[in-house]
Amino acid sequence: FIQMQKPHTDQLDYGIYIDPQKAIIISIDEFNLAQADRVRIELNFDNDEAQLIKNPSIEQRASKVLEMHEFFQKVIAHIEKPHRVILFGPSEEKYELHKELQKQTSFTTMSLALFVSESMEEVAAVQQYTDHYFSIHSSF
Repeated sequence: FIQMQKPHTDQLDYGIYIDPQKAIIISIDEFNLAQADRVRIELNFDNDEAQLIKNPSIEQRASKVLEMHEFFQKVIAHIEKPHRVILFGPSEEKYELHKELQKQTSFTTMSLALFVSESMEEVAAVQQYTDHYFSIHSSF
């Protein structure tokens, strides 16, 4: 009797909750499911900038685009050896992050999925991702 084992790929599965103020990165190693690691990255706009968003100038829009790009790069810097990445959250940032992730040539073998969720804090985001993760993998 020969037992077939799945090869260890050293890749991680990630859930990334993102909204206009923060990103919560949850990682799970499929061979060590007991602990989901997490990182929280804040995006804080100045109050003056928040007031000007109603009628932003070209410079203010360019500044916001640059700040969002830097925010996405901070998120991407925490992703190592991705196998599967699920992006979720209530707003458009998940779609922009999706575009940024697709540009990463080192991530060509990862699978990437998106879904809309309600606005939530860290504990709820981790719970939603782990529930989703285990419901998908319970059939294997």
